[in-house]
Amino acid sequence: MTRFAGYRLLGCPTCQAVHAVANLVSFNLMSFETWTDGQKVHALFDHREGVRQCASCDGVFLERETLFMGKARTRWRNDEEPYEIPAFLLRPANEPVWTVQRLREKLGAFFAWVMRGGLPAPASTHTDTGTSSAAANDTYVEYPDFCYVPDTALAGLIMHGSQSDELMLALRKLYWRYLNTPYRDTARRLIEKGRDPTVAFMASELQTSNMRELLALLTKYRPEAVVTRAEIHRELGEFTAAVELLAAWDGSDEEANTILKAARQQVAAPVPVVYAWQRKTPMA
Repeated sequence: MTRFAGYRLLGCPTCQAVHAVANLVSFNLMSFETWTDGQKVHALFDHREGVRQCASCDGVFLERETLFMGKARTRWRNDEEPYEIPAFLLRPANEPVWTVQRLREKLGAFFAWVMRGGLPAPASTHTDTGTSSAAANDTYVEYPDFCYVPDTALAGLIMHGSQSDELMLALRKLYWRYLNTPYRDTARRLIEKGRDPTVAFMASELQTSNMRELLALLTKYRPEAVVTRAEIHRELGEFTAAVELLAAWDGSDEEANTILKAARQQVAAPVPVVYAWQRKTPMA
């Protein structure tokens, strides 16, 4: 089950355009398929390695590189009224005991605030002539979502070469999985025919080059990512290195177990990870 509470307001590191990102309280990481290279098919939650694109300037960056601009209860904003905690919720320490009349005023203000969806009271919509101004409502606009970088754009971003190493690491991980996608399609067809799909995998020069660049970045910036590094070694055909990395790994990790088993069998192809809840068990 996925639940969220309110939004974080994050600014683009290039143009400072504000985007709304839901605060996830709980989320489900399950997917229809999970592969040893980290690819999830029909996932209930896909973080995309934190790579985001600005809806205003089209800049590409990591979500953790954004500027924290504040919090909001809803996606709507009023440019004339910045989001803030309503004054009637800020009770001073020296506030006198409430009277019945004051309590009614507080409850009335609170009810009005709830009906506005948690937004501050709007500015007056009346002009000097006493007529209502429809233009005032135009100030209520919705914060945009961040855009997700499509797989087809990854090669161009990587070739651009001006990204930080941390962003390049994320882009190359996504590109690694994208380049493995054609094999996944072939593997499914072979499995349907009852044939061994792993014999159809042969890493191209482009795949090999990307995996070596990714491995170098992981070794430098994410040495703790042992399972991912072992998988890359395995797909490069470096089975001994993969086995050595996972030799002391916790045996309860299904992903690590799958990679270790494939490396010992000298299988280089990405393979699906079958979790305990996906295994067919005989009836008691």
